This record gives sequence, structure tokens and C-alpha cells, in this order.
Amino acid sequence: MVYLATAVVTDSEMAERIAHHRAQRPPTWRTIEAPLGGVSDYGDAATVLVEDLTLLLSNHVQRGSATAESGTIDEVAALVNA
Repeated sequence: MVYLATAVVTDSEMAERIAHHRAQRPPTWRTIEAPLGGVSDYGDAATVLVEDLTLLLSNHVQRGSATAESGTIDEVAALVNA
């Protein structure tokens, strides 16, 4: 199992939420922290859990990319194809 974390610490409340999520994950899960996705190697994982697609889109938009929507669509397509 690969857990793809997309959250970014923006304030103390978000830092607490991220810490809580980290503590709740089973130690057998491989965690990849990638706010913009872009991961090309998930190893031999049969399952990739993305937490969460809404944040992934928001991170692309906040990055200021004029192609945030198409970039995120490409990222989601890459996740599905992986």
C-alpha cells in the first residue's frame, strides 16, 4: 500500500491535522508526501491511496499555474494508469 499525501502545512491547525493523519497510518504503508503529485514510481504496490484529490487540485491552483486544471487532470490520469 502506498499512501500519497497531498496536504501542505499552512498553519498550526493544518500541522495538527497532518500529524494526526501520520499517527493513524499503519506502519506497513509506504507514505509519499507529494503535494503536487508527480510521482512516477510506486514500487510494487498493488494499491495507491491518494489523500486527497481536492487538495491536489488546490495545490496546483495555488501554485499559480495557468494550466492547473489540465495539469491535475494529467496527474490523475497518471495515478489511474499507475
